[in-house]
Amino acid sequence: MSEKDTTLTMRLTSNRKEQWSQLADERGFNGLSDLIRFAVTQVENGNVDPSPDSGTSENGSPDVSGIPDDLETRLKRIEGKIDDVNDGVDVVKREATSSASYERKSTTPAREVVMGQLPSGNGPSDGVFPGVIAQNLGADKSAVAEMLQRLASELAVVKTSDEHGPDGETVYWKED
Repeated sequence: MSEKDTTLTMRLTSNRKEQWSQLADERGFNGLSDLIRFAVTQVENGNVDPSPDSGTSENGSPDVSGIPDDLETRLKRIEGKIDDVNDGVDVVKREATSSASYERKSTTPAREVVMGQLPSGNGPSDGVFPGVIAQNLGADKSAVAEMLQRLASELAVVKTSDEHGPDGETVYWKED
């Protein structure tokens, strides 16, 4: 995209400006400047008669008869394809969101369930490793470990030890 570094000022009636702005909106241009750039390019490319009288119709509105007839059809087809792509993206987003939500629900056990699996005691020898709880619940070991870490940080009754099990797991228990 080229850098635009010059401004062109035009004088016209407010009615004409409104007509051109409406035309730009109706034809899908990004404003009046884009419509004017397009029209000048059409003249430069020889697609429109450049004589001074050919630019307006009898009612004073811009004459777009020089624009290829199928351009509007092609634009509508492109817009339809873009809408189809957007719809597809929305479906994928919904699927990904619902899938991720389902995955979290199915692999992360509830707080209360994990708390119910913690043994009561006075120290690490009374505790249990996340892998044991995960096996008992049929849940993901890392999800259980994450839940236990969260519980230990939020609840004073859940204790952990600096001692680690054979797989580097931390031991957890509920304080009596």
